[in-house]
Amino acid sequence: MREISQQFQALFDDAPVAYHEIDTSGLIRLANRAECNLLGYGLSELAGKPVWELVAEEEREAARHAILAKLTGTLPTHPFRRDYLRKDGARITVEIHENLIRNGDGQVTGIRSMLLDVTEKKRMEEALGQSERRFRALIENQCEGVIITDAEELFTFANPAADRIFGVEPGALVGRTLYEFVPHDQIPISLEQAARRRRGETTTYETEIVRPGGERRTLRVTDAPHLESGSAASAFGIIRDITGQRRAETQLADSEARFRQFAAAAQDAIIATDAHAAITFWNKAAERIFGYGEEEVLGRPLHESICPPDLWGAFERSFPAFRALGRGPVIGTTIEGTAQRQGGEQFPG
Repeated sequence: MREISQQFQALFDDAPVAYHEIDTSGLIRLANRAECNLLGYGLSELAGKPVWELVAEEEREAARHAILAKLTGTLPTHPFRRDYLRKDGARITVEIHENLIRNGDGQVTGIRSMLLDVTEKKRMEEALGQSERRFRALIENQCEGVIITDAEELFTFANPAADRIFGVEPGALVGRTLYEFVPHDQIPISLEQAARRRRGETTTYETEIVRPGGERRTLRVTDAPHLESGSAASAFGIIRDITGQRRAETQLADSEARFRQFAAAAQDAIIATDAHAAITFWNKAAERIFGYGEEEVLGRPLHESICPPDLWGAFERSFPAFRALGRGPVIGTTIEGTAQRQGGEQFPG
């Protein structure tokens, strides 16, 4: 029996993790070398010391009450964390696992505790938590919709912008799928993109949705899959509502078509240039008046196409000021001058 007791003491003393035992008054009666090294105390300094005196001052009274309650059986034991102070004043965080010590009659005679230094782990958890909070704040304040879907295409996360894009109440997008909003004629597009994501491809595509109120919106969606064991376990998506952009593009195309119809029927030359005076538009009347086909003049300097050479210098000197200021002596006025046709014939214009 004595040999077994000695073996236990050796295991206790040489254990790689910190252990101590306290009596029914909360005083330390045993501590191993690992605990002495962890806290910076000698064994004689720890022996007889109230265990709560090792706890950071602001937690000390709560620790004393908790320890005494466990010793009297009014508080169960379970793993928890406490901030301890080393002898040199350094603060460490320990995770404590406790077991009640009982005698042969089942009476509690103390508590045996194992202490794990989790200071670095706690620091990393706090840094990770801070990073996650920054990331969430960034995501939740994005103007674009941000969504995460699982392998079943269910939304598991949607930021406030995504809820607004889909026209649902805050938080109502989670648990639903894109297919609930996509009109029937657009479902093949969504299915094709889902198949590509399952193959590990990042996809960007446009689709339409119908909001709960019946309004159709056009979206541009970019999805990046997250692969596990070679298959897509989830996807991170950015959603942009481009309804206004598409509407403006349609209106611009309609306006352009009307302009071209008007220009084609006009009897007067209609010519447009870019900021460098290169011709970008040349209607049929201009072809008839100046003798150049549209394909001959597009990209050519305006003055070299319609003015006599003796006027080119004046044009080249005045055009930079017009380009910079957007005004000039001939803007908004009707003037008469000399023009030149393709063959060199000059005429009043």
